[in-house]
Amino acid sequence: MPVDSLQLRYFSAVATLGSLNKAANRLNIAQSALSRRMAQLEYDLNVKLFSRSTSGIELTAEGRRLLSRATSLAEELNSLGAMVKSSSVSFPPDTMLVGMTSSASNLTLSQLVLRCSQRIPEAMLRINEGTGRAIQEDLLRGTVEVGIDRYTIPDPRIAAKHLWSETLLLVGPRKCSARELETLPFVHAAREPEVFKIIETQLSRLKLRPKSIAQVTPATSVKRLIKEGATSILPYTMLFDRMEREQFEIVPIKGVRLQSHMIWLRDEPRREPIQRFCAILEELVAEMILNDQTGFLAGPST
Repeated sequence: MPVDSLQLRYFSAVATLGSLNKAANRLNIAQSALSRRMAQLEYDLNVKLFSRSTSGIELTAEGRRLLSRATSLAEELNSLGAMVKSSSVSFPPDTMLVGMTSSASNLTLSQLVLRCSQRIPEAMLRINEGTGRAIQEDLLRGTVEVGIDRYTIPDPRIAAKHLWSETLLLVGPRKCSARELETLPFVHAAREPEVFKIIETQLSRLKLRPKSIAQVTPATSVKRLIKEGATSILPYTMLFDRMEREQFEIVPIKGVRLQSHMIWLRDEPRREPIQRFCAILEELVAEMILNDQTGFLAGPST
C-alpha cells in the first residue's frame, strides 16, 4: 500500500522527539491513533523502523535511512498534491462530490439519491465509492467534499461526526449450524487494515479456526461465495435488507461495533448544496436507526 505524506510527517515527529506521547501531543492526535499509524507504516514498507528501550523509542538502521529522506519526500508529496488539486477537473458548482465506503453505500445510497433529487434538484450528486483511506485522501486532494467512512485513523486536518454504530455478523449459508460454520472456508471482506485486525481478533475470541482463508472484494462477491458454502464476518449494513438477510444464517457477534462517520475538511467551508446534503444524510440515518428492528444498528449516543 502506498505511503502518504501524512504518514511521513507523523514518522518524522516520532523519530525526532523519540516518544509517541510527545509526538502525539505535538500533532494533536491520540497516542493510540499515532501508534496505529506507525504500525501501518512499518507494515506498508515491510521493515522495522523503531526499537523500544528504557530511554524511549530509537530508530533502526532502516528508520534512520527513512528519516534522512522523510522531510524532502513529504515536501515533494505535498507539492504534488497541491499541483493535482490545482489542475484537477473543475466540477460544476452545482455538483455535490461525496465519497463513501461500500457498507455506507449499501445502507444509504438509494434513499440519498431519491431525497437529494427531490430536495436539491438543482445539484447533481456524484458518489465515489472506496476504502476509508482512499476517501480521506480524496478529501485532502479536493476531489470529494464530504465522506462517509470508518475514520479509524484520525487526521487533525479532518473534522468528523459519528453517524452510526453497527454489529458485526458471522454469516454462513442458510440452515448452516454454528458447528458447521467452523468447518467452512472463511472469506475476508475487509479492505481496511484496522477492520481486518478487528475481525481477526473476533475469530480468535470465538475460537473459530477456519480450514482456509481468502480475502475477496467486493462484498457482493463475498456474499455469493457464502451462498456457495463459505463463511465470513460482515458489518450489518452489508446485510441491511431483510429479504437478503434471510438468505443467510447469521450469528451476531457481541461486544464489538463498527462506527461510521461523516468527514470533511476542518478549515474548508462547506458549500450550501453540501450543507443540505449533510442534513439529508443525518436525517436519513436517524430514521433508519429508529425504524431498525434488529438492534444491530445504533446511533452515536448508544
